Amino acid sequence: MEAQHPLHPRRNVRLDTLVRLRWLAVIGQTAAVLVVHFVFDFTLPLTACLLVIGCSAALNLALRLRFRPIERLEPDRAAWLLAFDIVQLALLLFLTGGVENPFMFLFLGPVLIAATALPPRMTLMLGALAAACATALVFLHMPLPWVSDEPLTLPPIYLLGVWFSVLVALGVIGAYAWQIAEEARLLTDALAATELVLAREQHLSQLDGLAAAAAHELGTPLSTIAVVVRERLRRATAEEAVRGVLGVTCACDVTARDLQRKDATFARAKSFDTFCPLGPGILAGPGLDLGDLTVVTRLNGEERQRGSTHAMVFGIVDLLVYASRMMTLEPGDVLLTGTPGGVGQLAGGDLIEVEISSVGVLANPVETWRQAP
Repeated sequence: MEAQHPLHPRRNVRLDTLVRLRWLAVIGQTAAVLVVHFVFDFTLPLTACLLVIGCSAALNLALRLRFRPIERLEPDRAAWLLAFDIVQLALLLFLTGGVENPFMFLFLGPVLIAATALPPRMTLMLGALAAACATALVFLHMPLPWVSDEPLTLPPIYLLGVWFSVLVALGVIGAYAWQIAEEARLLTDALAATELVLAREQHLSQLDGLAAAAAHELGTPLSTIAVVVRERLRRATAEEAVRGVLGVTCACDVTARDLQRKDATFARAKSFDTFCPLGPGILAGPGLDLGDLTVVTRLNGEERQRGSTHAMVFGIVDLLVYASRMMTLEPGDVLLTGTPGGVGQLAGGDLIEVEISSVGVLANPVETWRQAP
């Protein structure tokens, strides 16, 4: 069985959604055929049309009997059902005028559903099937239902324009729907990743504070603004970096100073559990101004650090652009953006508070943990 990434689940489609949409199509198609035949008194192959519509109704009944309504279909199965809808619509249009039928635009329906719910490869395949059916209907179709003694003859150039407009709509509107759905999925992935990060930090904070292994010498935490990435950034421009920000939250960057002086790198000095708590929430939204945020650190109620992003030599957007040139930033990644002056020492029993305007206060008690003899 193929493993699924927890932040990128497979795009399964709920069966009940497809069944309900198909019932809506069956009702609409039946009403249209009956109105044209009995109200407008136009001649059309009524029995054949009802048989084609009945195939969709029979498929829905079979799906209801075979599967539970809450069943979620694998992408390939959902694609087959949407392909059936395209072929069924093509047969109905064949019986009722082909490209002359004004309901030709309904080919967009299954393709738009695929664009929002299925992988791109399957969407392209369904779009190609719809385009092939539309092309075949230009040459192969029965007469358009009309008044018997007044046959309707449309100019070939008009029919060519209808065919071309359907193909353009399939491509342009399908691509637009896919882009909107993909942006929504990226935002969902970023939120899920951030929730995982915050949940982990909350779990670690339940260890009763910031614990330094074997009573290491702790420096005052560096309060910093943590930027949460919403969408992938790779060699990003400034505009792309702005769009790629989900929001900001508080970060408390703790360092074991004795290990920092002893080791050649900061790996041990900054990597103990609880050394970088995040929270308490995420400030996000279109009104977020990355150039006007204030961060404050308080140690036992006394202010030790205060800084604003408008005083940064390199702003948050500049840091994102710079970082994306070296490494690809994925949805849910967190980037710490630096700290104002005011570094000092910590001791067991201290209380550290980091506050960012409109985000809230991240408060952590300090506990010196000593190894058992």
